[in-house]
Amino acid sequence: MKIICPTAECTGCTACSSICPHSAITFREDERGFLYPVINEILCVDCGLCHKVCPNNTKVSRSIKQEAYIAVAKSLEEQRTSTSGGLASVLARHVIRQGGVVYGCSGQECSDVHHVRVQLEEEIDSVKGSKYVQSDLGICFKEIKNDLQKGIQVLFVGTPCQCAGLRSFLMKDYEKLFIVDFVCHGVPSQRILSDAIRNNLKQDDLQGMEVSFRYREGASEHSVYGMQLKQGGKIAYQCNWPQNDYITGFLRGVFYRESCYACKYASSDRISDITLGDFWDRKKEKKISHKAIGLSSVICNSEKGIELFYAIQHQINAESIPIESLVQGNGQLKKSFAKPKSFGLFSDYYVEKGYEMAYRNVIRIEMKKTKRALFIGRIIGFIKRFVPDLK
Repeated sequence: MKIICPTAECTGCTACSSICPHSAITFREDERGFLYPVINEILCVDCGLCHKVCPNNTKVSRSIKQEAYIAVAKSLEEQRTSTSGGLASVLARHVIRQGGVVYGCSGQECSDVHHVRVQLEEEIDSVKGSKYVQSDLGICFKEIKNDLQKGIQVLFVGTPCQCAGLRSFLMKDYEKLFIVDFVCHGVPSQRILSDAIRNNLKQDDLQGMEVSFRYREGASEHSVYGMQLKQGGKIAYQCNWPQNDYITGFLRGVFYRESCYACKYASSDRISDITLGDFWDRKKEKKISHKAIGLSSVICNSEKGIELFYAIQHQINAESIPIESLVQGNGQLKKSFAKPKSFGLFSDYYVEKGYEMAYRNVIRIEMKKTKRALFIGRIIGFIKRFVPDLK
C-alpha cells in the first residue's frame, strides 16, 4: 500500500495511522508544516485497512434528522470563560457528571496545540475557546475506542474532518459516543502558528505560553478576534484584529491546509451528532436574554444529538430556529472557503524565506486591505444613517 488517498485531499485526521496493526504509518511535516501520512514499506503488510478507513475513500454517515437552535449557557461564568454561548462547556460538564470523558483541543501550550482527554470538571477550562490551528490528535482515536469498549461515555469535539476520521476509524456507531463538530473555516499548521508567535514576541522560547484567538477585554460582552498569549496567568502579548498578522491571515484564508479549500464537510449536511457555531445577529434575537455575553448556534444532526441537547435544557436558554436561517448567515455551512490569490505567494515566501518575509510581503498587504475595507464600511454605514434613500 503506497497511497492512502490523494495528498491534496488528505485532512490529516489520523484514521489511517490509528487503524494500522503494524504501526507502519507515521506522520511527517510538509514544507508548510502540515502533517501527512508516510508508510514504512518494510513494516507494511499491504492489508488495506488504512485505505479502507480513510474518509476520502469511504462514505461516512451524515445527518439523519436536524433541529436548529440559538442557545446560551445560563451560567454567566460559563459565558465569560467561553468564546460564544458556552454550549461546548455545558455539554462537556454534563458528560463528565454522567461518569464520562471528554476529548477536546487544548491551547495551553501554544507550540503544541493538541487534543487531550478530560475526565474532571476542573479540567474543562483547558479545552475552552477557539483554536485557529490544526490540533494534533496523537493517539486519541485509539484511546476513545478503548474507553468505549469499557463502556465509558465519550464526548469528542473537533473539526468536521476530525469527526469524520473518528467515525470511519471506529467502523461502527457506539451508543455512548457523542460527536460534536463546529463550523470550520479551515486550519493553518502548528508550524505557521509557532513561527508567527515567535515573530511577534521576537523570541524563540515559547514554553509555558497559552494561546487564545477569541477573548474579552474588560467588561465587554463581545469576544474580539486577535492573538493573546499568557504565561503564568499573565498576558505576555495581545494584539487585536486587524492589527495582528496571524489572525488576519487566518480570517482571509491565506494559509489553510490544501484540503480545506475543497472541504467535503462544508455543508449543512453534517457528520456529527451536534454542530456548534457563533450566532452573530443578536439584534434580531429578542427572546433570549440580552444579558448573554455571547450566543451559540446549535444544529442537532441525529437522534443522539437531540437527546443530548434536551438533557442540558435546565442549564441553558434556547430558542428553536429554522436551519435555513443559520445556513443563510454562515458561508461554511454552504461551501468551503475559496482559495485566495495570496495563498500561493504566501506559501512561496514561507517555504523559501521564512515567516517574517511571508508576513512582510503578503500578510501585511492583507492587513492593509482589511483595514481599508473596514474604513469604507464605516463610512457607508455612517452615510446610511443620515441619507434614508441609501438604506
